[in-house]
Amino acid sequence: MRGPKSHKIALGAYGWVFNLSEEKASPVKKEYVVAPSINQAITAAVLRSSYNRAVDGDKKDYSMSVNLSSARVRQALRIISGIQNGLSLGAILGSDLERLLHDDKKRSGLEMDYFIYFLRAAYPLDDTSSTYGPGDKEHSIDVLNGVALLEDLRRRTSDIPGSGKLQLTQLYVKYMDRFDQWMTEIFHAPSMDKVRSLIGTQYPNKIPRLFDLIQEMEDSFDALSDVVTAESVYKLTEGNTAAVDALMNSLQNGRSIPTPDVTEIPV
Repeated sequence: MRGPKSHKIALGAYGWVFNLSEEKASPVKKEYVVAPSINQAITAAVLRSSYNRAVDGDKKDYSMSVNLSSARVRQALRIISGIQNGLSLGAILGSDLERLLHDDKKRSGLEMDYFIYFLRAAYPLDDTSSTYGPGDKEHSIDVLNGVALLEDLRRRTSDIPGSGKLQLTQLYVKYMDRFDQWMTEIFHAPSMDKVRSLIGTQYPNKIPRLFDLIQEMEDSFDALSDVVTAESVYKLTEGNTAAVDALMNSLQNGRSIPTPDVTEIPV
C-alpha cells in the first residue's frame, strides 16, 4: 500500500567556545528602540532624547529618568485601577505601606506593626484631606495618608542640595539627624532618647527598616508618575494636548486618572 521511501541520515553537532571577551570599542551614539506601534516608538524616542539631553554636560539632571519596567507598570496600573474605583491616592499608598509594615516580620524578622498607629495619627486620612476620595468614605477606609507622609518627608529635606535626586533611604543615611525632629513629633516624645526607649533595643534596625519600607511606597508613586509622563508624551505624539492637561491635573489631584494607552499593545 505504501511505496518505497528513501531513508536519509542526518548528522548534528554542538560545541563550546571558551575565553570570549568583549571587544573594546568606542561608544555607539546611535540607539534603536523596538516598540509595538509608531506612536509608542516616537514616545520612547522623545523620552530617551530628553533624558540624554538632561544628563549630558556638567549638570546631571535625572528628572527625565523614566523607568517603565513591567513590574513598575503593573504597580502603576494597580494604583490607577484603585483610583478609578473611587479610592484616593493617599489611601492606596497608605494601605500599601501598612501592608508592608505588617508583613515585614516574615521578610526582615522585625516587628514593624508598632509604627502603624503613630503614622495613622500623624497622617490621618479623613474628609479634610485634599486627597480624600469618594470610595474612602464609602468603604470606611481607616489607613494612613501615604501622600501626606511623602510630602512631609520631602518638605523637611527640600533645603538639602540635590535632595530631589536622592531616595529617602539615602537621605536618612546621609542626614540622619535631620529626621530627629520628625521622629519626636511622630512619637510625641520630648527627645530622641525617649523615642529610642519607646522602640526598644531594636531601634538601630527598625528605624532604617522603616525608611526602607517608606521608600518602597514612594517607588510605587514614582512608577505612577513615570507612566503618566509617558502617557502625556504619547498623547502629544497624537496631537491631543487637551488629554495632556487633563492627565497632569489628574496626577496632581490624585483622582480620575484614565487607563493609559501607552502601555497597551495594539491589536
